[in-house]
Amino acid sequence: MSFAKSLEFRKEISKRYSPFYRSYPRAFMVLDYMVQTTVVIGSPGSGIKERDFEMGLDLSTDLLTRLYCNYLHFTSFFVKKYRNKFTVHLCVDQEKFPGLDKVIEKISADHGWVVVGQSRSWKELLSWVTLKVISPYRYFLSNKTKKLMSRFKCIDDETWWSLLADVEFMKKLDFSVQQDVIKTSAFLERIGVNLFINTGDSSSSARVLIEASKLANVRCISFAHGLIASEYLQGIAPIHSDRLIVWTERQVAEISRVLDPGQAEKLAYVGFPKNYSNNTTQHTGSSALLLLGPIEDLIKDDYFRGKLEVVIETLKKVVESVRIRLHPHERYRSIPSIEALIRCWDLENSDIVLGDDISAAQIIVGAGTSTLLEAASTGKIVYEIRELVPLGLFFEGGISVTAEDLKSKLDEAAIHSGPNPFSFDEGKLSKKIFSLIDELWNENDLNKVSPGSRS
Repeated sequence: MSFAKSLEFRKEISKRYSPFYRSYPRAFMVLDYMVQTTVVIGSPGSGIKERDFEMGLDLSTDLLTRLYCNYLHFTSFFVKKYRNKFTVHLCVDQEKFPGLDKVIEKISADHGWVVVGQSRSWKELLSWVTLKVISPYRYFLSNKTKKLMSRFKCIDDETWWSLLADVEFMKKLDFSVQQDVIKTSAFLERIGVNLFINTGDSSSSARVLIEASKLANVRCISFAHGLIASEYLQGIAPIHSDRLIVWTERQVAEISRVLDPGQAEKLAYVGFPKNYSNNTTQHTGSSALLLLGPIEDLIKDDYFRGKLEVVIETLKKVVESVRIRLHPHERYRSIPSIEALIRCWDLENSDIVLGDDISAAQIIVGAGTSTLLEAASTGKIVYEIRELVPLGLFFEGGISVTAEDLKSKLDEAAIHSGPNPFSFDEGKLSKKIFSLIDELWNENDLNKVSPGSRS
């Protein structure tokens, strides 16, 4: 995959926005993801959608959030003296990255570290109260910043540029974010976390964390959400975390070609970071699984819809049931055109855990999604339909076939053989993650906290 277009993309961003980045560095640190959504090469218009806004911001100001943030602030003054060991905060969704938490916990146990998790359930109230688990990302943006940022929600071009041109407003936002960074830095020092491991550094909260970490001698490692598919590296570059871990060695090489040397040094590969080998779910009868990226716009086009229906018809002839796993942006919304397609072809609309979906399928076919690589990591044969791949952005791990050739390829495929370069290797992953963490604390750091030494 080529990311050459990202160079043009960054030039266009600089052309339109560089004075704002210089005048309001803190404000544009948190606005950066939204800025990137406005830049469509060859078009001066804004491309911001509500979904883009929600991905870049967490503007929760409900009572529970405010109470929790106040509680975090109060208790943080009493925590550090009880944490005298190297401490890792692990903010990784276990469903999306199965097995990674166990690897981090094992490394920590081997080296005498403390792991602080991130709870997503009020059932763990006692752990919340004692700060054995915390959700600090709620704390990083103040209510004042959130209220200022909320003015950008669901806006048109005219409103967008008028807000940016409002000097008084932008100064307020810039100052508010600066105060958030200072407050967060002090918070990090009080709670005694030395390393944050998360999934992505493009959100506003993550940007405040990373900037505050520079002041507090804290490090941040981000795992890429998926195999990177944006040829513009939208939401990826510039890399703000100390390290961005991508899913394949090839992507390290491909992305490094378009980054400055200092940015390229932040890229890392530690092995495939997900373990789906433990899933043993079986469905009654034979089944096929369709793994697809967003298809709402795709099925409006007669050509693409026709190719997709050829694939579905082929699968219907060789298995008893066909399940479709929609992209998360479409899975939980009511979209009439997609619902009509599912009814027309009597498809099963899956909403179960991805690992169970993969485990239960005898045939896996798709396009436009990194779940194909996740499926290939289990050792199963995965077919990527050439005509359905957007912009020619093929994913690693799949066998590229045309819609018409799928049937013959299915007949040829007996048993998968040969080494699988994407399989989960816990031993390799542990060694590489530890080495990566250890190198982030170098001998020149006078305030060094050594993760390699036992307490």
